[in-house]
Amino acid sequence: MDSPAVYAMFEEIKEKLSRQPAQEKSTPTPVPALNPGDIEKIERMTQVLNQVGGKLDRPLRHSHTIDLMSNKVLIMLVVVKL
Repeated sequence: MDSPAVYAMFEEIKEKLSRQPAQEKSTPTPVPALNPGDIEKIERMTQVLNQVGGKLDRPLRHSHTIDLMSNKVLIMLVVVKL
């Protein structure tokens, strides 16, 4: 696009916005007071989240074992080595 065309578009938008009436500032909605039961629920949920968070911090461990007691595994290892 041509830069004068872009400038003209921005000026047009600016004019349209200046014609609109100013919107009234909305008052923020008041936060309801907490009941003692709500505080207990929040504390229980915080404890549960802390427990879950502790479990997520642990590193994952994977282990693989080869059972050489089976004849099939021993024969397969010998054949693969050949």
